[in-house]
Amino acid sequence: FDRLQDVLEDIGTASGLGWDILPDFSRKQFVFTAVEGKDLTQGSRRATLSREMGNVEDGTVTIDLSRKKGTIYAGGSGEDEKRMILSVGNAAEGIHRFEGWTDISGAEDAELLILGAERKLEGEKRTLQVLVTDSGLCKYYDLGDILRVKMDGYEMDARLIEMEESMENGLRTLKATFGDAPVTLTGILKTREKGSAK
Repeated sequence: FDRLQDVLEDIGTASGLGWDILPDFSRKQFVFTAVEGKDLTQGSRRATLSREMGNVEDGTVTIDLSRKKGTIYAGGSGEDEKRMILSVGNAAEGIHRFEGWTDISGAEDAELLILGAERKLEGEKRTLQVLVTDSGLCKYYDLGDILRVKMDGYEMDARLIEMEESMENGLRTLKATFGDAPVTLTGILKTREKGSAK
């Protein structure tokens, strides 16, 4: 069996939805809710974080190519030479071509195989972490919302995926993470564990 949290993370990544489990004290139960982030990059409720606006102090940008896959070879149902195998996303050539393999043995037809293979295509992972200084701005956005972030000449419209709060000498600071979750050793081990369990 898969862990529920892992399944919900996969669904959230594919759909752009978040989730939360909140207590309902009057009914004495927990309520599962799906949360859709708001796009705050345009319109009257626009939210921008930047040094120029005085609400960002410092930050780092990470671009990770280690999991990039622009071409996926997918194997469907069947055995040996009777196995259906096709490729998806064949645009890049030479050193710009990043390939991967996925086993979708439950796929009986080409349409399902293509759908499964397209879910495995991955671009480069971009993560932007900034130190938010103006905590008053936080009341205008929440986790899952898409904001515009400008940092030292780098500009990115990205989803807020993590907010870390710390108190030091009576001063509250917030470290915000935008874009894709950074690759960690724990994440790599979880991915390998998932792959070996199948």
